[in-house]
Amino acid sequence: MDLADFLAAKLAQSNYRDMEVLTGVSRGSLESLIKRQNAGLPEIETLTRIAHAYGKPLWEVMQLAGVNLQLPQTSTETAQRLDALGAQVPGLSGIIKKLKDEYDTRPDYVKGVLIGLEAALNGPPSGPVP
Repeated sequence: MDLADFLAAKLAQSNYRDMEVLTGVSRGSLESLIKRQNAGLPEIETLTRIAHAYGKPLWEVMQLAGVNLQLPQTSTETAQRLDALGAQVPGLSGIIKKLKDEYDTRPDYVKGVLIGLEAALNGPPSGPVP
């Protein structure tokens, strides 16, 4: 499912006017998204409003829109990234262990903390994101 499919499903349960009021996104923008008429990615403000309106995390709506956030998709990938982070900063070993213990019950939380730690330690990625 992508963002157009997600919004089309919401439209099937509602109408453009209600969606416009709920999201704060104009009808024209919603129509463009649903009909896949946008050449590029929607603005972050639009994605943020959609995420908030439908109770979704922003990262999930961004992925629906086609943004590759390079999030770990499996527990193995997450564990590998946590281990790499622990090797980079040995002082984080206690936090890394706690995050690994939390993964089974709160994977989205662990992924979010991991991304935040990586960003804080490594800064923003340089060059284009694949």
